[in-house]
Amino acid sequence: MAQRIVFFSYPRLTSLAQNVLDKKTIKKIWVIEKSFTELVSIAESLMNKGMVDVFVSAGSNASVLSSNFPHMPLVPINVKGYDLIESIVKASCYGPRIAVVTVEEQVSRLEKLKNILKVDLLQRTFSSENELARIMDELKLEKVDAVTGSSIVCDYANYYRINNVFIYSETSVKEALNKAVDMQEVLINEKMKANQFKAIIDFAYSGIVAIDENRKVKVFNPLAEKITGFSKNSVLEKHIDEVIPDTRLVRVLESGEKECNQLMKVRDNLVVLTNRIPIRVDNRTVGVVATFQDVADIKKAERHIRMNLYQKGLIAKYTFGDIMGQSEAIDKARRLARTFAREDSTILLHGETGTGKELFAQSIHNHSLRSEKPFVVINCAALPETLLESELFGYEEGAFTGAKKGGKTGLIELANEGTLFLDEISEMPINLQARFLRVLQEKEILRIGGDKIIPVDVRIIAATNRNLIQEIQKGNFREDLYYRLYLMYIKVPSLEEMPEDIPFLVLKTIENNYPELMDKYSKTVCRVARKLSRLSWPGNVRQLFNTVHRIAVVLKSSESREISPEEIFSRVLDNNPESAGKTIETVPEKERELIIQKLNETGWNRSRTAQSLGISRSTLWRKMKEYRI
Repeated sequence: MAQRIVFFSYPRLTSLAQNVLDKKTIKKIWVIEKSFTELVSIAESLMNKGMVDVFVSAGSNASVLSSNFPHMPLVPINVKGYDLIESIVKASCYGPRIAVVTVEEQVSRLEKLKNILKVDLLQRTFSSENELARIMDELKLEKVDAVTGSSIVCDYANYYRINNVFIYSETSVKEALNKAVDMQEVLINEKMKANQFKAIIDFAYSGIVAIDENRKVKVFNPLAEKITGFSKNSVLEKHIDEVIPDTRLVRVLESGEKECNQLMKVRDNLVVLTNRIPIRVDNRTVGVVATFQDVADIKKAERHIRMNLYQKGLIAKYTFGDIMGQSEAIDKARRLARTFAREDSTILLHGETGTGKELFAQSIHNHSLRSEKPFVVINCAALPETLLESELFGYEEGAFTGAKKGGKTGLIELANEGTLFLDEISEMPINLQARFLRVLQEKEILRIGGDKIIPVDVRIIAATNRNLIQEIQKGNFREDLYYRLYLMYIKVPSLEEMPEDIPFLVLKTIENNYPELMDKYSKTVCRVARKLSRLSWPGNVRQLFNTVHRIAVVLKSSESREISPEEIFSRVLDNNPESAGKTIETVPEKERELIIQKLNETGWNRSRTAQSLGISRSTLWRKMKEYRI
C-alpha cells in the first residue's frame, strides 16, 4: 500500500517513532521533516494530488494543519499529564526555575504542580516563530534553568543556549501513529463503501431519487436524469415538489407508508413503474427513496430473460422460403398464410400428420408483426391433463406436491407479445379447453394456486389433423372454442393432393443436404424421384423426407459404383417398392391392435403393458390417447 499517512515531524519525533513502532507500521507512514513555514504549501500540494489520507503532527504543526485544513483527518500527538510531569521532573535537574512553552493554549492546572514538584513554573504560549524567538529572549533574561516543550521549542532553546527537555514521550507518539493507521483503514473502508454505493446508484437498472426529512433531493442518479429529463445539478438540494412535481414522495414522507409497483406518467407521457419506500430511523421517517423503471425497458428485459431461460421452442427458425413445392395446392396455402400472417388474429391449421403444419406456423410468426417476440410450442397430445395445465398456465410455489420453489412461469406467459403454437389442439382435454377459451376471450390467465390475474398478449396458432366438427359431435371438442380458433383457416395439403411436387421435393432435399450426390448420381436420383411419386405417402412430407435421407445413405455407401433404382428400393422399401406406402399405412392400425392385446393380457395394467411393449408409461399413455383406446 502507498504511504498515505503523512507525518509532519521533527528529528526528535522521528527518532521516538522509529524506537517504538514495528517495521510494518513504519512502512505505512510518510515522514516529512520541513520547516514551520513550508508546512501549509506542502500539505496543500499533497491534498490536491490525492496523495494523503491522514495527517499526523504535534505542537505548532498540528495547530497550523488544524486551522488551515479543518476538514482533513488529523491525529495530533497530544501531551499527556504524565508526559508533562515527567518532562518537568527531568528539567528540574537543571534547577528549580522551569518554563513550559506551548502553542497558543496554556496548560490548565499547571500551577498546582508547583507545590507538588517544588519547582518554580512559568508558562508561555506562541503562535509563530517570531513570537517564539521573542519568548526565548525573555526567558534568557529571566534566567530560567530549563525549558520544556515541543521539538521547535527545544530547537530554539538550543539556539539561545537554554537547557531543554522534549515534552513528548514514546508512548504518546506510538499511540498517535497507531491511531492514524487505524483511522486510515476506517477511511479506506468508508471510501470503498461510498464508491460501491455510488457505483450501485449510478449503474442501477432503475432511476433512483431520494429526499431527506426536509424534502430536499439528496440522491439523483443518471437513469433518473434520463427518465425525468432533469439534470442532477438542477435538482440536488432543492425541494422535490419545486423541481419534479407529482412524485408523491412528500406524501410517503408524511404517511410513512410504502407505495410499491405504482404506474405513473412522466415527461412526454412516458409510463414508469415506481416504488416509494420510507427511510426510518428509530421509528421516525427521515426520508424517502424512490425507484423508477421505464415500463418499455421492463418488457424488453422480461423478453430477454425468457429467451435466455427457455431457448428451446422460443425461436421460429423457418420462413415461407423453407416451404417447398410448386403445385397449385401448396402455393395456395402458402399465399393464404402470407396474407394471414400480417393480421393479428388466431389461425387454425388443418392437415394430415407430417404435412408440415409447424413449418407453416413458424413461417407465419416470422412474417408477422410479432416476429421479434417469442415463439412457443406445445404438443397438446404429448402430456397428461394435469401436466399440460401446469405447463400452459404455470403455478405458484406450494400449489401442489412437487411444485418448484418460487413457482413456474407458464408457456402462455412466456409467449407474451409473441406467438403460442398449440399442436394437436384436438387432443386438449375438454376441461382444459374451457379454461383456455378464457385466455382467448379475456386475454388473461391465472396461475395454478395463484390469486392474481395476469394480463397476456398472445397470438394463437392452433393445428390439428382431425376433423374438429366431427370431434364436436362426439363431445370431444367444445364448439365455442372451435369458432374462436376458426377465425382464419388454412388447409395444409397432403402429398396425395400434390403428387406432382414429389419429384421436386426429392431433388430439392438431396440437393440441399447432399449436393455431392447430385454431382455423381443425378440420373439415378431423377429416376428414383419419378418412382417415388407413384407411391402412397400416408406420413406425407415427413415420411417422404425420411425415405429420401435413407436413399442418400444407400447412395453414399455404394462407393461410386453404379446402382439401380430397383436396388435402392429393395434396400430402402422392404423389397417391394410398389407396396411400401400401403405397408407404412397399416402400421398405426397394427400398433393399436398390439397395444389392446397387451392391455388385455395384463388386465389393463399400464405399467406392465408398457414394460412388455418396451416403452415408457408416458409413451403408452400418449399412444392410447392417439388411438383412442
